[in-house]
Amino acid sequence: MYTIEGLRHGIQQARGHIKMLEAAISEQRQTIADYKIMISDIEKAEKKKAEAEANVNVEVVYDGED
Repeated sequence: MYTIEGLRHGIQQARGHIKMLEAAISEQRQTIADYKIMISDIEKAEKKKAEAEANVNVEVVYDGED
């Protein structure tokens, strides 16, 4: 059988667990936000690289000498 004291202690433990889980959720949300920024930066860099590569022209001049 449960005691009132034991149940109150259980409530306090549950509240502590909730605080710990909320902190973990907050940290993971920040991680997600950081990863989204990193993805955006990589995509921008890849786009700039592709644009730069598209504007590169290579001209080979042969002067007739071997």
